[in-house]
Order: sequence, then structure tokens, then C-alpha cells
Amino acid sequence: MPRHRHKKAPASLLTFPATLALRAMGHNQPGFADRVLAALQTCQPALTEAALNVRPSREDKYLAVTITLTVHNQAELDALYNSLRGVEGLILAV
Repeated sequence: MPRHRHKKAPASLLTFPATLALRAMGHNQPGFADRVLAALQTCQPALTEAALNVRPSREDKYLAVTITLTVHNQAELDALYNSLRGVEGLILAV
């Protein structure tokens, strides 16, 4: 019977610091992009509206908010995603 070797998964596939584009998708409601920015500013206070790219869906029912930012470690990236969880109207964060 062959022996199976178990390899440890790398701690992260990213090399830090890393410049990433996070995308938050949600219902096209007034203030959605502002709520996304406010949530991310809890982890990165220096973020401004200039870092946002807001695009409505074809039928204008949803908004995609793309945020370009630099993260310095996995814990910071995890904190950013956790802060997005509380955004009213959020459907998906990638």
C-alpha cells in the first residue's frame, strides 16, 4: 500500500504587502457605496472615495463597488472582509 504524504497548505497564497481590489456587491440602494466605504474605513481610516469604483448592474438593480487598497498582512485582510459583513444591503464580497 502506497504511503501518502500530507503537505501543509501555505499560510497564505498572497505576498504582503499586497495591493488588492475588493468587490462588494449589493442592492442598488441610496448610500450603499458610502456604507461600504465607512465599513472599510474602520480598518483603513485613510481610504477615500477616490479608491472606489461604483458600477450599476445592467438593469440597475444591483451595485458593484470595487475598492483598491493595500493590505499588510492576512489579519488585516480578514478584518476588512469581516467589516463588510455588517453592511446593509450587501449580497457578496470578493
